Amino acid sequence: MLKKTLLAACSVVIIGCGGGSDGSSVAVESTDGEVSCGNMPEMACTYPLEKLRSNIQFIHDPAQVGIKERYTVFVDMYGQDKLGNSSEIKLPYDHRFELLVDGISYPLKQGPHQIIFLAEDVPVDGQTYEISWFKGDVLVESNAIQSLAKSVKVAIDLNASNEMQLWVLNWQNGYTYEVNHISVDCLDQNNTRVRYDAIGNTEALLETDQMMLSLSENYGLDYSKLVNDFKTCELGMMVRAHKKIEPRDPINKMSIKSYTELFIGQKLF
Repeated sequence: MLKKTLLAACSVVIIGCGGGSDGSSVAVESTDGEVSCGNMPEMACTYPLEKLRSNIQFIHDPAQVGIKERYTVFVDMYGQDKLGNSSEIKLPYDHRFELLVDGISYPLKQGPHQIIFLAEDVPVDGQTYEISWFKGDVLVESNAIQSLAKSVKVAIDLNASNEMQLWVLNWQNGYTYEVNHISVDCLDQNNTRVRYDAIGNTEALLETDQMMLSLSENYGLDYSKLVNDFKTCELGMMVRAHKKIEPRDPINKMSIKSYTELFIGQKLF
């Protein structure tokens, strides 16, 4: 019998904060007048302004029990060396970012290890989201967007076999959808938990609103054997929807992205 299970959105945001040396460095003036910081790649003053870039991410957090729907905004910066290689840098104190939603300010505070600015509880019903980058009191770049990522809704058709069908119920043009296969977690007759990680290419782009999932191809497992060996098994995967951003002005030094994530914990039996 074909069984369709509607999955509620549950956003899981994981931030990887790369470490850097916390020791101090001496900033020195080079012969061309640029501050070099001893050429330490993690220091912003190693790079002239034209070699600095910033990334802004609006990550959609769906409503959950006790948590309202919102955006969390992250800003980090990169410096580009003479070979074109980019390094994440510590945020310099003379740089700042301002976020306005329909004219109301939402402060961006410096996050862990000086590598991100962070704003939480940013409303999802704004008409205009404007972000500006300043060095001191000088405007480096400003831009605005009017449409950001919203929740992705997914269903899975189960038919007691190795093959399953995933559907994106609110598929929209202007989004890129991807699936990240994670694991199958099972519980045996002795209540021992066993985890099977995904194999091969664990990420896949969705070209349409539906996609076939395979226990054998994606996890190296057989449904009948799982039923025989375990009391219960659950499939774990992530679906991410990236919104195509249409900024007010052409992007120069400040890229803007927005996406939402849905973690799926689907019981197989």
